Amino acid sequence: MIRRISPKILLTLFTALLLGLPAQAQSDKVRGAESFDFWVDHLPYNSFYHIAALDDLTFAATENSLLIVHQGEYERLSRVNGLTGSNITALASDENSQTVWIGYANGRLDIWENGAIQSIVDIVETPSYTGLKQVNDFAFYNGKAYVATDFGVVEFDIATRLAGRTLLLGPNYTPVEILSIDINPDGLALAWSPNHPSQDLLLGNITENNPNWSAPTPAWTITGSIDHICWHDAEQTFIAAYNDLPTGQSLLYRITPQPGNPITATKAAYPGMGNSHPTMMYHNILDLHTTGQTLTVTRNYNVLTRTATAPLTYTDSANISGVLFAEGVFNPTCATHDDATGTTYIGNRRTGLIRSRNLTDNSRILPNAPYSTRGYKIIPYGLGRNNSPVPQTSA
Repeated sequence: MIRRISPKILLTLFTALLLGLPAQAQSDKVRGAESFDFWVDHLPYNSFYHIAALDDLTFAATENSLLIVHQGEYERLSRVNGLTGSNITALASDENSQTVWIGYANGRLDIWENGAIQSIVDIVETPSYTGLKQVNDFAFYNGKAYVATDFGVVEFDIATRLAGRTLLLGPNYTPVEILSIDINPDGLALAWSPNHPSQDLLLGNITENNPNWSAPTPAWTITGSIDHICWHDAEQTFIAAYNDLPTGQSLLYRITPQPGNPITATKAAYPGMGNSHPTMMYHNILDLHTTGQTLTVTRNYNVLTRTATAPLTYTDSANISGVLFAEGVFNPTCATHDDATGTTYIGNRRTGLIRSRNLTDNSRILPNAPYSTRGYKIIPYGLGRNNSPVPQTSA
C-alpha cells in the first residue's frame, strides 16, 4: 500500500536535511570549497498571531518562530537558532524582569532575556494532566510568572525559573481550562475559564496560599467567550473582551476591584467603546493589549487605540483600518502600541507585520521566507551562491 506523505512531514524532512548539512560543508572546506558562515531558517513569517512589547523592542510570533523588531530592523528566532519548541500558543513580556515568555501547545516554555533563550520543561514533564498542558496566557506579579494552561495556573519564580504552586480554579480545587488571566498590583487575579460550571469570570487573591476563586458582582452568565483579559494600570481596572455568541456583538467591559474588599469587583460597559459604539458592534475582538497609557483593541477589520490622559478621561488616538492599505493587505490578528514613538505594531495574516505611525506612515515588515509550511518541492534558482556557471537541477 502506498502511503501519501503529508506536506508538513516533507517540510520537516527538508529541515532535517538542511540541519544535516554542516558535515557536508566541512567536507567541502577540506576540498577547498567555500563553507557556509551561518544558517538561516526558511519558515513562514507572513502570518503573526501573538505580539508583545518590551521597551523599544517588539516581539511577534508566528506558529513556529519569533520576530524581534527594533527601529525597523529585525532578528528572527526559530528552532534553528534559539527556540526550543514548535506551535507557539502564548507570548507576553514582563517589564520588571526584562523578560519575554513564550508558551507552546505541549506546555514547554522559552524565556528570552538579554538576547538569550532559556527553556523550562516542568509542565511538559509532569506526569499529571496528560493532554491538558497547552499554555494559553501569562501574568506577572511580585517576581513571579503565572502560566495559564488547560488544567489551571502554574507559578514560576522569574529569577530562578523554578516552579512553585499549581493553582486549580475548578470547583473544590479541580483542574479547569484557563484561557486568559491578569493580575493587578495588589495581587488580585482575574481569570476566564470556558469550562467552569459558574460560567463567569473568576477572581482570586494570589497573595493567599490557597486562593478562593469567586465571580465578580453583579452575577454574569456568559453566553460567549472572553478570550482576553488585561489590567489597565492607567485606569485602575481590568478590561475584558467579550464576544457574545447569541447576539453576535463584541463588547468591552471594565471589571473594577472594590476598595476595602480585595476579592470583589463590579462589572460595567467600557465607556465609549461598549455596545453603543458603532465601530465596536458585530466584529469579533481578536486581541487586547495595554501599554502605558494606551489600550489597543484588535478586531476583524481594524485596530483601535485609545489613550487615557488621566483616569476616566479619554482621547481617541487612532482607528487603523483597511482603508489605509491596499485591498487584501490588512487582516489583523493582534497589535500593541509604543507610547514613546506613537507607533502601533500589528500582527497580520498573510502579509507580515505592519508598522503604523500616526495613521500616515504605514509600512510592512516581511522577511524573505516561504508563504506557508505546506511546501513539497525545492527548486534552485539562479547560478548559486558562488555564481557557478553550471546550471542547477531540481531537487
